Amino acid sequence: MDININLPGEKLVIKLWETITDRGIGSLLKPLQIKREGKALAEAQAEAMKIIAQAEKDVEEIKLGKGIYIEGKFLPHSNSESNTTSHNQSNKIEPYIDPNNLAQLVVSNGIKGAMRKEINVSKAILIAEATLAGDSQKPSEKQVDKDWIYRWRDYAGDVSMEELQSLWGNVLAGEIKAPGKFSLRTLEFLRNLSKEEAGKIQTLGSYVLADAIFKESESYLMSKGISFGFLLDMQELGIVSGVDSTGLSSEFSSTLADEFLVNFKYHGRFLQISHENAQIKLTLPAYAITKLGIQVLSLGKFEQDENFLRVIGEAVKSQGFKVAIGDINTVNGNVTTFINKQFL
Repeated sequence: MDININLPGEKLVIKLWETITDRGIGSLLKPLQIKREGKALAEAQAEAMKIIAQAEKDVEEIKLGKGIYIEGKFLPHSNSESNTTSHNQSNKIEPYIDPNNLAQLVVSNGIKGAMRKEINVSKAILIAEATLAGDSQKPSEKQVDKDWIYRWRDYAGDVSMEELQSLWGNVLAGEIKAPGKFSLRTLEFLRNLSKEEAGKIQTLGSYVLADAIFKESESYLMSKGISFGFLLDMQELGIVSGVDSTGLSSEFSSTLADEFLVNFKYHGRFLQISHENAQIKLTLPAYAITKLGIQVLSLGKFEQDENFLRVIGEAVKSQGFKVAIGDINTVNGNVTTFINKQFL
C-alpha cells in the first residue's frame, strides 16, 4: 500500500493500514486508503472525518425515521406515513402493518447498528494513525494476531464516548508497535471498565513508580485520596496486588558492575539512586502492579507530582543512598539521557 505521508512514523502507519485492510476492518475509510499518497496527515484525516460525519448524519436520519439504507445508499422517505395506515371499507382509519415495510425496517435497524459500530471503529483507527505518525520506532516484523484484531474491532465498535475511543485507538497503536503487548484479557478488562473505575486508575497512575506503589509514600498518598480502601478496590480490579499482605517488597540490584546505580523513570522525570557499593541492594516495601495493571497503565497519560517523587527520594536517602532528581531527554525516540540532575 502506498502511503507517502513523510512523517517519522510513516512505516508504522503503513503497517496499521496493512493490518486492518488484510482483516477487512475500517471499511468506512476504505475509499481513502488508496488516495493517501502524497497527502499530509492532517489533510487525509480531515477527509476521513467528512466521511464519518456523513455516516453519522445518515444514522441519525434513520433513527428519526426519515429514511432507510438500501444496497449501501441512504434513501430519504418521500412520505413516511403513506404506508402506516389504510382505509377499510367504511372509510375508518385503522393501524396497518405492511410486512414488506416491517422487514425493511428490521434490516434498516440492523444496518443502523452496524454503521454506528463502523463509525466508532473508524474514529479509533484515526486516533491510532495520529499516534503512530509521530513515532519513529521501527515496526516489528511480527504481525498482529488475527483473533486479537477482530476482538479489538468488536469492542471498539461498542464505544461512542470520545475519551474511550481515544483509549481504544491507543490500544491499537500499541499493538501495532509491539504485537502481543496487550492480551485478550486486557481487552476484556477495558471493555467492562466503568467511568468511575477508569477515573480511579487515572488517579493511581500518577503515583506508580517502577511498577509499584511504595509504602513509604502511604501518608502522602492518603492526602491525595489514595487510601487503603482505594488500593483494595484496585486489587479487586486486578491492577494492584499485595494490598492485604504486610510482607511484600521490591528489591533492586545495580545496573552497573563497579557501583550501585538505578534509575526510575517518572512521567518525564527521573529518580536516580546510587551507592559506592555495587553489591548493595535497595529494598522498598511495596504493593506490586500486576501484569494487567502494567498493560492498562501504559495507555494513560498521567500528571507529574514532584512532591511525591521527593517523598520517595528522601525515604531512599535515609537508607544511606545518594539520590538525585532530574529530567528525561529522549533523542530520536530511542536514546534516553538524564539532564538537569539535582541531588536531594
